[in-house]
Amino acid sequence: MSELTFRPPSFLFTSLLSNSCVNLLVPPDDVRFLRTAHEIYAKNSRYSEALTLAIRLNDKDLIRADFEAPANPFVQLPICFLLPLPPTTSSQTSFHLTLS
Repeated sequence: MSELTFRPPSFLFTSLLSNSCVNLLVPPDDVRFLRTAHEIYAKNSRYSEALTLAIRLNDKDLIRADFEAPANPFVQLPICFLLPLPPTTSSQTSFHLTLS
């Protein structure tokens, strides 16, 4: 008889669950799961997936940390398209992207 062993969540397992099963979890567990999945994505340098989860969690500090995490600005540029645009008024017609 084989023994069951605990395996830490892998990247693929986290990806599958975060996209399909998190909606089935009850409120305290869904936030905990999304934060754990976010940590796994951030640890594996999957910045766009981590940022998507941070946006879903509506955590501004986490969103900023994920956006500033990549050291290379060419990695940061595609990530900025995931960020929601601020509300605009009729007098604001242009959007300026600034990378520091």
